Amino acid sequence: MIKLIVAFLLVSQAALAAGGAHIPTGTILVQLLNIVLFAGLLTYLLRKKVKTYFAQKKEDYLEAVNKAEKLKVEADAEKKEIEAKIASFKNTNAEEIAKAKAEAEALKQSIVEQAKAISATIERETTKTVENEMVKAKASLREALLEHAISDAKSKFSSISNDDHRKMNQQFVDGLGAN
Repeated sequence: MIKLIVAFLLVSQAALAAGGAHIPTGTILVQLLNIVLFAGLLTYLLRKKVKTYFAQKKEDYLEAVNKAEKLKVEADAEKKEIEAKIASFKNTNAEEIAKAKAEAEALKQSIVEQAKAISATIERETTKTVENEMVKAKASLREALLEHAISDAKSKFSSISNDDHRKMNQQFVDGLGAN
């Protein structure tokens, strides 16, 4: 990319030298340097934070999955335990059966509430991830559009004759003097 910009500057400088016009290459180079430094600084400063952010998201997700698995194992164990109690209570009176059903229902409600909480957490994390991916996709589209615009401008610039190019440069210089 940098080679392309330098080549463009040299070609335009040579074309303008033949026409007697002047492009402020010093200003362009300073601006180009600023852009490169800014991009490098952003990469340097944000690299660790972005890496940490996604590592934390992964860790949170894995923790939620592990917690859900543990709860499932516990629920299965408690279910078996309750089923065993119910089997033994069938031989006893109806009062003990009602008590076991109440315990089972309370346990069921607790498990359902925990599952809902975990589900809500996973849904929030998924929403955040989708939003982050949308931001990345938008940035990628902007970059692609910019590259297409630059490519289009280059192709249009290459089809301009030397006389037209001189006229445009003169108009540009005249326009700068008017301001």
